[in-house]
Amino acid sequence: MKIYKWSLLFVAVFFMTTVHARRGSKIVLSEALKFELNQLLKATNELHSACHKSDEKQIDSSVKSVLSSIERAHQKSVLAEEQRTHLVKILNAAKGSLILSQTQTGESRRNSFKDAFRQLVQVVKIYKVDRYRVFFCAKDKSVWLQRSWKVKNPIHPGKWGDCGQLVN
Repeated sequence: MKIYKWSLLFVAVFFMTTVHARRGSKIVLSEALKFELNQLLKATNELHSACHKSDEKQIDSSVKSVLSSIERAHQKSVLAEEQRTHLVKILNAAKGSLILSQTQTGESRRNSFKDAFRQLVQVVKIYKVDRYRVFFCAKDKSVWLQRSWKVKNPIHPGKWGDCGQLVN
C-alpha cells in the first residue's frame, strides 16, 4: 500500500511539473532575431495606438513601419533554425493582412488589422521576447498586444474602446 501511495504521488508531481513547464516555456531565439522581433512588436504597439486613436495618417505610417519590420525579421528568420517555418508563416500572414489593409476602408480594413494582430500576438505567446500584454474582446472577437495595462481596443475603438480582458 505504501508503494502505491508513493507511485501515485510521483505521478501527480511529475504531471504537474510537466504541465507547468509546457505552459511557461517559450522558444529562445538568437539575439539578432530577438532584436528584430522586438522591433516588430514595438512597431505593432505603435500601430495599435494609432488604431485606437483612429488617426488615419499615423495608421498609414505605422502600417509601413510594421511591414518594414516584418521584412527585417523575415531576413533574420534563418536564425530560428527548426522554428523558421512556423515563424515565416506568422510573418507572411501578418504581412498579407497589412498589405490588404492598405487598399481597404471601414469594416474590411478593421478585419485585416484584426487578422494581422492575431498573427503578431503569436510572436509574444511563442517566443521569448520583450513583455507585451495580450488582450481579447469578446464583443468583436479581436485579440491584440499592447504595452499598457489600460484596455484599448484597436479594432472598434469608438464602439468598444474599453472592451477587452487581459489573457497573457
